[in-house]
Amino acid sequence: MYRELTCEGTQSLRVDALLWAATARWPDILSSQAELATESERVQADKDGLEIHQGLFVSQIMADAQTGHHLIRSMLRPRAESLALLPEFIATGHVDLGTARVEVRGEAGHVTIHNERYLNSEDDTVVGPLEIATDLTLLHPDVKIGVLRGSPVNHPKYQGQRVFSSGINLTRIYQGKQSYLSFLSEAWDCTTNFTAAC
Repeated sequence: MYRELTCEGTQSLRVDALLWAATARWPDILSSQAELATESERVQADKDGLEIHQGLFVSQIMADAQTGHHLIRSMLRPRAESLALLPEFIATGHVDLGTARVEVRGEAGHVTIHNERYLNSEDDTVVGPLEIATDLTLLHPDVKIGVLRGSPVNHPKYQGQRVFSSGINLTRIYQGKQSYLSFLSEAWDCTTNFTAAC
């Protein structure tokens, strides 16, 4: 199935694109985006577990050395959004992605998580922007090192203090708003990319 979706490995699909292509090809195996969107309206305890099939599908791909390595390499490639923003980033030295920001200071790229309401935790709103900011840091021709940190937060207990990250956003998990795809993306997040490049 993986080889069919990637044209015998000649195409590199990110895990989300791979799953949506698989859903279109085999709708009886994987849930559609519409079905998952409907289920995301429920709190986690009331869900039917539609995303479990995504986990099983990806686990089979990762269990095979050839397809698993191909998917990992696909996920480590820069995102299309990152490549589109790169000229602006090189020209201005900064990009604001909402929940993540990146700025060049000398030869360092400073990536900052801005999810202050949830102590800079990682969730669906953070993972994509954080990966783009990391890509931009790695792609900038003058950046030699990347620095990852959290912004100051507004929480009464930590008012004005920088919090690196409180981990996964448990509030959004409870609310049923944290997608399984986000967990998969975190498997190849910025720390993996920074470690590989620095």
